[in-house]
Amino acid sequence: MGVTTVTSSRWIALAALALTCSTPALAKDWKTVSVAMEGSYAPWNQTDASGKIVGFEVDILNDVCARAKLECNIVAQDWDGVIPGLTAGKFDIVMDGMSITEERMKTIDFSIPYASSPVAFLADKNGPLANLSNKGKMIDLSKDDAESKAALDTLRKELTG
Repeated sequence: MGVTTVTSSRWIALAALALTCSTPALAKDWKTVSVAMEGSYAPWNQTDASGKIVGFEVDILNDVCARAKLECNIVAQDWDGVIPGLTAGKFDIVMDGMSITEERMKTIDFSIPYASSPVAFLADKNGPLANLSNKGKMIDLSKDDAESKAALDTLRKELTG
């Protein structure tokens, strides 16, 4: 199996395609797009001292919108209201660090991911947490299954004290 390297220009093209090729796009002449962002997930997006949302996702969005000749307006939206606001039509798209899950795919469509940010717990190899029982294991916390619960229970017990 080969690995394809995707350059930044290809990511931009993919993002532009995602912005312009969704089913609702057929019902409207798209010149302006409202884009929801949380504004509190640095460095991806964050609210600066003046109240403006800035960050990596804003930079990507600005480039995509310029290339697609779209006026894109960022709408600040608390995390809990991102999906409900999208489905209610408060904004056209969401650009925020959001994991693609089966549950979310029942309600909303996703573009091709423009970035991946794996999460990991790190500990000093000579420190008191170096020998936790789940050391080196991958635990999928996006599932609410018995294995995940058991791993978290074990970790909780080991960290108590």
